[in-house]
Amino acid sequence: MKARDIMTKRPITVRPADTLGKVVRILADKKISGCPVVEKGKLVGIVTQTDVIRTMDVYEKINKGSDMFSLVVAVIKSNEYDNMKVQLKKMLNMKVREFMEKKVVSIEEDDDVYKAAKLIDRHSVDRLPVVKKGKLTGIVTKTDIIKELEKLEK
Repeated sequence: MKARDIMTKRPITVRPADTLGKVVRILADKKISGCPVVEKGKLVGIVTQTDVIRTMDVYEKINKGSDMFSLVVAVIKSNEYDNMKVQLKKMLNMKVREFMEKKVVSIEEDDDVYKAAKLIDRHSVDRLPVVKKGKLTGIVTKTDIIKELEKLEK
């Protein structure tokens, strides 16, 4: 069984120039935990829920001293809601290229499912972009592998 046999074709993707806000909307609306970053068909990165959460820490360092927790507490304790809205809007305008993971573990369409499972385990990832000559053609997730194992069980 090859990766191309179980992959999701035409996965949801984002571009490096897209914003964090767009990524948040896509992850929430599509109920996915991450997606490949593609530019001109080529796989250039990946973004996950973890990357989104990490941007909060990066943003805190950029704004020197105004950490997200303090902003939330300030909103609760006073009327600094407008200030927080401004800060969150700035954060949501960060570009994907600023926080995406550039070192992507991927597989080729002709790689077998066993290799996909080993890579997912070894690199502690939930998904593997599937490529052909550097171009994204699909994605294999842990769920795809489990579903395939279930079929073999029957």
